[in-house]
This record gives sequence, structure tokens and C-alpha cells, in this order.
Amino acid sequence: MSIANHAPFRSGLNARNPSSMPNRPSRKWRKYRQFGTRTKSERLLALALKKNGIEFQANPPIRLSACIWYTPDFIIRRRLIVEVDGGVHDLDYRKSPDRIRQRTLEKLGYSVYRVRNEKIMSSSQVVIEEILQKYCEVFEGSISQSNPTLSTVGKTKNMIMPPENDPPENDLILSVAIKLKEYGDKWKFDKFTTYLSEIDPDFLIYPCHTERLLLILMGFELTTNDNGNIDFKSFFDFFMCGIDIMSNLYGDLARTYLINSLSISVANFMKNLIFHGGPRVKPGLVIIDSIESLQNHISEFNDNFSSIGVKLEIDDLKSECKPRVERLNPISREKYLWLLNWTKQPTAKNL
Repeated sequence: MSIANHAPFRSGLNARNPSSMPNRPSRKWRKYRQFGTRTKSERLLALALKKNGIEFQANPPIRLSACIWYTPDFIIRRRLIVEVDGGVHDLDYRKSPDRIRQRTLEKLGYSVYRVRNEKIMSSSQVVIEEILQKYCEVFEGSISQSNPTLSTVGKTKNMIMPPENDPPENDLILSVAIKLKEYGDKWKFDKFTTYLSEIDPDFLIYPCHTERLLLILMGFELTTNDNGNIDFKSFFDFFMCGIDIMSNLYGDLARTYLINSLSISVANFMKNLIFHGGPRVKPGLVIIDSIESLQNHISEFNDNFSSIGVKLEIDDLKSECKPRVERLNPISREKYLWLLNWTKQPTAKNL
């Protein structure tokens, strides 16, 4: 299983239509899926699925946003993801990414079934029966055809992407953002495309570039309110403008991708507010030096963004902050003892 930055769409694709994304993995990727590294329990489960005539894909790449893809262990009949978990998933540093990824997959219309290595090794047929039961419960029972999540996602094959080798050009995106931020009316779709075409005519070919550009521009736009906190109402308004731009350029699925991108990164975003006072492109905006101040920022963020399904989870933020504080030298750590103590408290006491 891996989650990684995914390369932008190739220039030969129709930039306005995400459904034109290739859904057939390359020969190299098909070879990886067939012969790639699998654990003994994954191989055993694959054999059991084949023996029982269950349609599945092993390690298919799934696009979570315009820039992020993920390869689950198995997909059963295109909707049920099966993750085979070993002991590493019990470690604190793995729990938060697992939670974030699962929430993102569920927003895309998938359901996730997690099973331990030991259970497969001891009773693979029981696991097969549970997989079938889970599939029937979720996709033939409780979820109807009118479910809005599934209807907005469209066919699953349009979300399955082979990995590509070219990473997004971060220096290029930042330089374009610095130029574009000088235009006051850039958040209007027609102005955005006009200005961007003048700066770099080929930029809009790549949805990944555009997605990252918009998030950087939102960072430049961050301000504080009368209480000295980040003005998340203003941030939300800019984000909705970004959704409009992505939807107009690349179709409705790009809206989901941009929301997913924020959902995946929001805990890291809040961590940067704590340690840098703002995003890396605009540090020093706020001072968060107490649990009360932190909780105010979390509440204000969630109050504004929960309407589009984005929520900062306390446990995710703790997982981001705790190792960051522990890596500090003793003198620097003194400043964040309040934060370290907060990360060690049961979450329910901090809500």
C-alpha cells in the first residue's frame, strides 16, 4: 500500500474532462500488480478470492486528488477495498494516515474492509465470507442508487490511474503563484484563466499543477480576524472560488479532488499554524501558544468547512504534532510543553 504525489495528466488528454483519464494501467504497472511485493497473507487471500470466483483487482492505483494517488491491497468488484493489515498499522505514526485515507476513499464512494494478517492465515474462508457479506450489506443494501456520494463520483474506472514518473514541478508552481497573486481579481474564473495563460500558456493542461497552485494562492490570501485568529470565513470563500475554477476547467470530479486534497492536508496545515504561525508561504500570521487558542482555531475551521465535508480531526492533529515536538531540542521543547501534554490527553477531554 502506498500513497504518493501523482504526476499531472498528460498533455494529450482532454483537460476539461477528467473522465478522459486513462483507465488501463501501463504494461509496467500491470507487471507490478502481478509480480509486485506482497505479504504471505496477501498472496493467500488472493488465492482464496480466485478459488471462490470473486472478481478483484490487486494493488490498483486510485486517484484521491489531482495530485495524490493510492494503491490499496485489493478492490472487490470495483467498490469494496480490502486492506490487509500487519502489526505496523498498530503504530501511532500509521494510524492517522490510515484514518485520513479511509475517510477520503469513503467520500469517493468506496467502502473499506480491514483484516489482520493473522486472521487470513488462520481462517481465510471466514474472511472470504465476511468480504461477501460486507459487499452485500454496503452496496446491495444500505446504499441506494440515489446516494449523492456515488452519483457524483461516477464510474470507478475513471478514478483508477496508473502512476506516472513526472513529479509536479514545485518551483514552477510557486513561481507562477507569486506572479498570479498580484492580480486582485484572479479568483474569477475568466480572469484566472486569462492571467494564467499569459504567465504560462501550457500550465492549465495539468490539473495537478492547477490544484497545487490554487492551494498556494489560498495560503497567500490568509488573514486574521478581529480576535487575532486565522479568518477561516475568508479562507472558505477563497476555497469555494477554487472549487469553481477547478470544476469549470476539468469537470465536477475535480471539485471532489480539491476537497480531498484539503482533507488530506488539513492536519499538517494546522500544525504549520502552530509551529510557523501560518502556511510556509506566509508564516508569522498568528501565535498559537495555548490549548484554548488551538481549540478556537480548530472550532472556527470546522465551523466553516464542515459544510463541504472537511473536518479537522483531533487525533489526526495530535499524530502530526507529537513527533514534531519530540524532535525539538530541550530548550525549544519548553515552548511547546503545553502542546506535548495536550497530545497525550484522551481526545474526548479536549473536545
